[in-house]
Amino acid sequence: MKMTRIIALAIPIAFLLMSLARPAVAMKPEVTVIPYHDEGTFDCSSLNPDWAFQLAWIDDGELTITTHFDSNGDPDWIMFQGYFFGTEWNTVSGLTTKDNQHITELWDLESNEMK
Repeated sequence: MKMTRIIALAIPIAFLLMSLARPAVAMKPEVTVIPYHDEGTFDCSSLNPDWAFQLAWIDDGELTITTHFDSNGDPDWIMFQGYFFGTEWNTVSGLTTKDNQHITELWDLESNEMK
């Protein structure tokens, strides 16, 4: 009978201890968003004298930097994501093209490598 009482008390205590002993959880990632706007022209004849025109462009987008932390709260790795939407055109012929880009880079801070 005494053993039954010990088991009856041990089981709830074990569950209580297991519920309190949670693994360490890393901090929520920190996100920074940087808006981007650029416009300008480039003299294409500087590349080839026969290209007597300028390339003009307008680009908009944003760069998102997400810092991930380890269980100690130290930065572990950083993700860079860029979304850019734009238009380029030949200033002489008017030929126009879209200039949409997306980049993703991961920086492992422990190894100091970009992946």
